[in-house]
Amino acid sequence: MGQFRDILSDDQIRRVAPSVFADAAHESCSDRYAYIPTSAVLAGMRSEGFLPTYAGQSRSRIPGKAAFTKHLL
Repeated sequence: MGQFRDILSDDQIRRVAPSVFADAAHESCSDRYAYIPTSAVLAGMRSEGFLPTYAGQSRSRIPGKAAFTKHLL
């Protein structure tokens, strides 16, 4: 059996992966891009009993894009 990990709060996730809580797409995205906030997906998953135990975020090489970079929960 796997090792138990602590369930992460929003504050803990925000410290490690702030892009999870971006409230809009980056300005470079096309108008055709349909933005779905990861925070809304996270809330839906929590309501179904799935709880986050890991959060991570890529580093962005583009200045000003760190709040919109790829992330993993």
